[in-house]
Amino acid sequence: MPHLAHRLVLVRLDGNQFVPVARLDGVSNHRIGDNFITGGVRDCDNGSDIVIPSADWRQTMRINYQYIRLTAVSLGPKSDETAIHADLTC
Repeated sequence: MPHLAHRLVLVRLDGNQFVPVARLDGVSNHRIGDNFITGGVRDCDNGSDIVIPSADWRQTMRINYQYIRLTAVSLGPKSDETAIHADLTC
């Protein structure tokens, strides 16, 4: 529900069911009406990070998952999808 609840939920597959393992509010990766996902995953030699917009689409957020915990760090203000995709490179 990233575009409605502004919540990122990481899940694992247990048999044939998705089981939530971590949640983080205040982020998005999709706007209603868009036919694409904004952001992605990058690995800059220190583990994988999710790079997506903040809920208000004013910042790009780097999300890290360790020890069943999500942490978010702002990569700075961003104004459009192109700028967000630039943060996917290391």
